[in-house]
Amino acid sequence: MITKKKLIVRNRILFSFVGLLGVVALIGTVMAYSGTAGGVVENANNVYFNTPVEPIGMIGGSLTSEPTYLTYSDDYQAVNSLYEYGDLEVAGTAYLTGAVQMDSDVRIDSLVQTGAIATFTVSSTATAANVCDNPLWAVSPPGAEPTITLPATTTLFADCLTTNGDTLSFNVKAIATSTVLAVGGGGNLDLDATATITADKSAKVTIIRDSATTYLMQIDNYNS
Repeated sequence: MITKKKLIVRNRILFSFVGLLGVVALIGTVMAYSGTAGGVVENANNVYFNTPVEPIGMIGGSLTSEPTYLTYSDDYQAVNSLYEYGDLEVAGTAYLTGAVQMDSDVRIDSLVQTGAIATFTVSSTATAANVCDNPLWAVSPPGAEPTITLPATTTLFADCLTTNGDTLSFNVKAIATSTVLAVGGGGNLDLDATATITADKSAKVTIIRDSATTYLMQIDNYNS
């Protein structure tokens, strides 16, 4: 015969066991979500974490770097690697700070190339960043006809033209006097080692990596 006292003791044991299971489940959820927290349960009332729980959720690993555009107020999630084999729809803004590899056709309603203007006032050598990141070069020298030399393959290929066949274009505007563009180390022009852009005119320059050590510089000169 179960007395009232025995029943109360059994209920207390049952409630303690259920509470302990709840705490263990909570710890497992936190560890699976963040990847950084480790818990130790001594009893139903005392839970200790070996490492602090990160304030930002991390799925699949630890946070090794801070995002460039997002802030803590965005409540972002950090994912080491993600394989998405279905459709993906982004309702907000997508920021891609690394290289993007597309193995199939890309359909875009509107594409705007962004970037700052590179300004040259004297004869100088352009940097790889000028070629890769500046869609417009404005040459406004105070005096004699300047010569702008393109960078060598060692820096240009390391910055953006990483594979044979990679191609990019930028525009050059010669404001005050004629401008001479010259290929850099390892580069070559189809007809000559230099090309002249007339004052108050512009040109479209295309750079093509044609081998591991050379690139082509092609110029469409808009003089009319």
